[in-house]
Amino acid sequence: MALCAAFAGDGALATGTLRTDDLETRLKEAGAAVVTTHTSIVNFRSCEETFSNDGKWLATVVPSNELTVVIHDRKTGSVHRRFSSAWQRLGIHPLESAYGSSFLGGFLPDDSLVLWRYVPREVADPSDSSNVDLHLQRWSIEGELLSEQNLGDLGSGLGGRRPIPIGGLKFLWLPGKCSSAC
Repeated sequence: MALCAAFAGDGALATGTLRTDDLETRLKEAGAAVVTTHTSIVNFRSCEETFSNDGKWLATVVPSNELTVVIHDRKTGSVHRRFSSAWQRLGIHPLESAYGSSFLGGFLPDDSLVLWRYVPREVADPSDSSNVDLHLQRWSIEGELLSEQNLGDLGSGLGGRRPIPIGGLKFLWLPGKCSSAC
């Protein structure tokens, strides 16, 4: 079982619970009944959730067989859209799915969703720890990839190199390269 949670600006609480092949999302708002949805998800590891700036949308990101995104419409209390993106691979190996870092970057003011993607690249020396580039992907709530930007070399240490967004992604702090021991 895995758990995730997010608060909206008005204090509403969303919780995601991953149980055997199922994502249960519960939305609790002051003075309203709890709204619960279920979405089939197989082979999950974890989940992340966030609300859009205006609180209308809730995104849940689940690393599973693919990187799965579930968009909830808070107004209707239902799943608006579900879409998936295949894992980035190095040769035949799905290296990105094993990368131990966050995938959810959050919503932008235009309600597009930012996902961090860890894109492996071939290196001349297999002992080189710098074999992953961080990509910033913008997705619409309809599941359309709007843009992708390579932010550069990220290294490959355990736990990843989680970027820190500042001011709604107006600025990003990207940790520097380090060995696998950092």
